[in-house]
Amino acid sequence: MGSSTGLMGLLTQHQSNLLIPLFDLDDDLEEYKELVGAQGDTDGQSLRNYRREQHLLRKMLLDRRRIAQCGICGSSLPKDLLVAAHIKQRAKCSTEEKLDLPNIAMLMCDFGCDGLYEDGFIYVEEGTVKTRPMAGDPAALRDKLVSLEGLTCNEWSEARRGYFQWHRANVSREY
Repeated sequence: MGSSTGLMGLLTQHQSNLLIPLFDLDDDLEEYKELVGAQGDTDGQSLRNYRREQHLLRKMLLDRRRIAQCGICGSSLPKDLLVAAHIKQRAKCSTEEKLDLPNIAMLMCDFGCDGLYEDGFIYVEEGTVKTRPMAGDPAALRDKLVSLEGLTCNEWSEARRGYFQWHRANVSREY
């Protein structure tokens, strides 16, 4: 094959070796080795903020259930795989909205629904899950969005309408 590309447009090993220095991959590896060698460990300590009400909100939403449904995909899952997700971003909520416990949050699974909702890949409109696909989405993401599109969100209610509308209007995918 020599200097030509391999099957399906892949680079030859020689061409790959020429490109590696352009991406500083070797520098990253050396930096990592130095860190581990100097420190003997890669763990560090930090202080971080946490949401004091998170465990209470989750407890309220679970209502003593060990298995509950994700509000987006409807999967019945163990409580350890569900999070108390704010329908409207918590940071954008007023104190009054944060105290609207029956309506501001719902359970979402850690299998992807929480992250997809939080990052604006999906939203809920009038009780139906909608998606925001983009050209160039990887196949796995496209497949996940297709599987969620049109599902009924049993957590939708008139009292939550404004929170879902806020999310749809203010949280969108960005690349």
